[in-house]
Amino acid sequence: MKSKILQKPGNSAGKHPGGGVTPAPVAEDSVHAETWLSAILDNVAEGILAVDASGRIRFMNKTAEKLTRWQQVDAKGLPWNEVVRLEKDSRGLPDHKLLRPREGELIPVSMKRVLIRDTSQADTGEAIILHDLTATERMAEERDAMRERLRQAQKLESLGQLAAGIAHEINNPAGFMIGNLELLKDDVEALASAYRELRALHPSGPHHAKKVKHGEDDALASIEQRWRMDRVLPGIGSLVEEALKGADRIRRIVGSLRGFSRLEQENFALVDIHEEIDKAIRLVWNDLRSRCELVRDFGVAGQIHANSSQIVQVFVNLLMNASQAIEHDRGKITIKTSSHGGYVCVEVSDNGIGILPELIDNIFDPFFTTKGIGIGTGVGLFIAYGIIKSHNGTINVKSKVGEGTTFTIRLPEGTSDEHQA
Repeated sequence: MKSKILQKPGNSAGKHPGGGVTPAPVAEDSVHAETWLSAILDNVAEGILAVDASGRIRFMNKTAEKLTRWQQVDAKGLPWNEVVRLEKDSRGLPDHKLLRPREGELIPVSMKRVLIRDTSQADTGEAIILHDLTATERMAEERDAMRERLRQAQKLESLGQLAAGIAHEINNPAGFMIGNLELLKDDVEALASAYRELRALHPSGPHHAKKVKHGEDDALASIEQRWRMDRVLPGIGSLVEEALKGADRIRRIVGSLRGFSRLEQENFALVDIHEEIDKAIRLVWNDLRSRCELVRDFGVAGQIHANSSQIVQVFVNLLMNASQAIEHDRGKITIKTSSHGGYVCVEVSDNGIGILPELIDNIFDPFFTTKGIGIGTGVGLFIAYGIIKSHNGTINVKSKVGEGTTFTIRLPEGTSDEHQA
């Protein structure tokens, strides 16, 4: 790469008071040119350092000072690689390096070195050009994050449709099972009543003992002993009750999944986010208070246009998840609210066991759970995601194993116009 030396346009000669033309003072013109060139370089977005043939710094522009945290007056005369300390970018990005400034964090940069030659083409030094890649990398990260959110949304939408279809297929046999169990429960109760009445007609006692003693066959006593009726009848009722509870749980799960694909805009109204959170806390307080400390860090947060029962369900799910993730006696759940950029933000954090990095991408999938058998169904966060999405919001999760998990919800602030509509 070749570079041209810019010269300031203007008169290079002055007039003698007597009318003759004389050369302008060379020193003064040189100072003006240097000042003018420095002003130009100080307004360049790249960091530029001029280095002599021995590799020592002779000039730094303002951007180079900002990047390296060195002032030109301190850096002048130092070897350039003592000021521009570069480390290899472990991510393996081409042409990317990490600049370690005099103080502060590493800065991603690209660097070019351009030889400086005089009029005789002899090397007199070089220009070190640093380009700050912070903004570029931030944009790339945001773009990648947006793509990942889109991928996640598309995946969950497909899973939601699949789950709703499966739930529809499960719903009919589940309904038959519940109906038959309820009939069986009634029949068992009728059978038990009939047995008790029949037994009353043949009570045990001295007369019964006399029959047995004389060899008379007591058929009822024989049946009781063979089928152990004293244990069977009481047990049948409890077995049917447990089966009904399990079937009802299936029905509720199926109902939630069927509702995922049709979260309608019914009963939407302006609600106060703090009131909705408090409703959820009251519903789960008995489970929370014995397990952990609950901290309300409520900021200034606006209203949202929402279905109150659905929003409460989201916070109930998050609070129960947080509570179940805490396995020590110093549990703490923090709910933090804020409002900015037209959005109400809610963070639900716990200091529980955290989520493994390899599992974090599946946390909103249906039937995915990190809990033990019988503790979780794996649909709570799936439903929460669907509800927040139907409210034009977002829900994200960050977690570190051994330190805890934070769910962040962003919902658009509501307006009176939406309420009237």
